[in-house]
Amino acid sequence: MKDPSRLWVAYVEQASEARRAHAEIKRMQESRSWRLTAPLRWLVARLQPAMPLRPKLQPPGIPSELTSPPPSTLPSCLPRGLSASRADAPRLLVDVTQLALEDLGAGVQRVTRRVLHELLAEPPPDTAIVPVRLADDGRHYAAWPFVESMYGVAVGSLGAEQVIEPRSGDAYLGLDFCREHSVALGKALAPLRAAGAPVALVVHDLLPLDHPAWFPAPVAADFADWLAVLALNADVALCISEATRLALARQLAARGLAFQGRSTTVPLGADALAPLQEVAALRRATEPRMKRVLMVGTVEPRKGHAEVLDAADRLWAEGMDFELVIVGHRGWLVDGLSDRIKRHPLSGQRLHWIDGVDDAQLAHHYAGADLLVMASQGEGYGLPIGEAARAGCRLLLRDIPVFREVAGEHAGYFGASRSLQAALRDFVAMGGAAFPDPLARAWPSWSESAQSMAREVIEIRRRA
Repeated sequence: MKDPSRLWVAYVEQASEARRAHAEIKRMQESRSWRLTAPLRWLVARLQPAMPLRPKLQPPGIPSELTSPPPSTLPSCLPRGLSASRADAPRLLVDVTQLALEDLGAGVQRVTRRVLHELLAEPPPDTAIVPVRLADDGRHYAAWPFVESMYGVAVGSLGAEQVIEPRSGDAYLGLDFCREHSVALGKALAPLRAAGAPVALVVHDLLPLDHPAWFPAPVAADFADWLAVLALNADVALCISEATRLALARQLAARGLAFQGRSTTVPLGADALAPLQEVAALRRATEPRMKRVLMVGTVEPRKGHAEVLDAADRLWAEGMDFELVIVGHRGWLVDGLSDRIKRHPLSGQRLHWIDGVDDAQLAHHYAGADLLVMASQGEGYGLPIGEAARAGCRLLLRDIPVFREVAGEHAGYFGASRSLQAALRDFVAMGGAAFPDPLARAWPSWSESAQSMAREVIEIRRRA
């Protein structure tokens, strides 16, 4: 087993999902409708006695050696960055505020979770990784309770949620996106800067400022406040793409914000899915089934779900045989689209909307798909691109600069030169031959991404 801590995280996430499912079943069974339909369930059981009405829920894909780990082995399953370190070791304070408040499984939160795990698994030399969260009093606190829940260990086993008192040798990585907490963030960063701690903030995108109509009204105002905090406090802005770095420069200039730090690009990673690659490649080559087209991401107007569904409807009307699978939470301004998907005549047959999955389930969706479609009109990076590519899934992307930057020549594109409908038709007819093989290039790993982020901020500390 190469990385028991990664397997342990998967186990904890799947166990948590199972507990939520059990709770949902219990609520359903206590409802009035469940009691009223009891005679019907009895009749079904009599007619089909072999059909289990309540299958035993078990987390899928959990390694057998981790399903019932003895207590004595738990510490060895955890990242080594959680083991005791010197009390006087230089600290890298990693902000996980939003993730600790609520994990919706959205892109930024998935980035926070993966980078945090990699930093804990491979901490920089002579550096203690300390996850922190913002509080309403404008101070950072050690986020050990969140980390305990993340790794499924006993409450209090990693330490108290005590206030972080800045000290010499500290460095700060604003990994999570505290857009809604700008006032508290600015207040919390002031003592860190006074103590000489370098401050790095991750910039995921500038879309709410570039395209405010794509978002609910408060988002752009919150984002502008956060950008002012960055300009005043950050030593380095870690942008997840060159397109995002250029957008940052434009917005700072347009708003007259004097940023004395520097900006750099740190691409995001994706997990290695070697076993899934092999299974997926075999399935794609041997299974006589319809092609599966996948979309991943929050369902919101700019993501292009309606455009893809329009193209799919026309191709289905032509008799083309494929499935469209949408994986993502419902976002904003999509009431009409949501009703359209739910009432679609092919819903549950060739059209599927899966509202929320964990990382392990998402990996299996990638492995089960033949084509990832990214029809978004704007992104800071496009996290699903690398994830799908690592599973050997072909890529069809809207022809926008950030997608060209991320995928280059290892994807197919639609836009001015080729319509989405024509590109989908080619893929359904030709299969994998329609687009380049994404595995023909090396894609960044989460470990590489996390180490690059840490290196950028720690180097500032060393030069001070």
